[in-house]
Amino acid sequence: MKTLLKLLIPTLVPYYIFARYTALDEAHKHITEQLTEISLNSLMYYFRYVGLYLYVILFLTQYVIILPIWNRLNSRLWRAAFITLLWVLSASLLLSAGVSYAIWDSALGNDSLYRSIGALFGVQGMYWLINVALLFIIDLIIQRKARKDEKQEA
Repeated sequence: MKTLLKLLIPTLVPYYIFARYTALDEAHKHITEQLTEISLNSLMYYFRYVGLYLYVILFLTQYVIILPIWNRLNSRLWRAAFITLLWVLSASLLLSAGVSYAIWDSALGNDSLYRSIGALFGVQGMYWLINVALLFIIDLIIQRKARKDEKQEA
């Protein structure tokens, strides 16, 4: 049950926030650029149609990568949160830079590249920040409940 909570809540809450306020917002329903061009808007359009598959990827990432790291470091919650955040934010920055470079139009200059990296990293960073915070809160609640049960038994 604990594993299921650590899988569903930390992935579903930030995913819903992102889907609701970033990709499914009214501003992204009418895209004026051609969809054959790769741009930030076309990526949001893409998200709208494959959002369920992206959630499955988030769920599997949480199950295969994040939870094993988190559970291995779980003896100290602050340490687990810091190391997990450091790891995923580093990976997010590299992925943001790679995707931004792939969609970058060099005619627009370096500023457009930096803005794209910032936007993509901002979204990923917020996702992982909320995810790790929820993992931290879930484990804190589980530990407090376990301590309370131990005191009642004694």
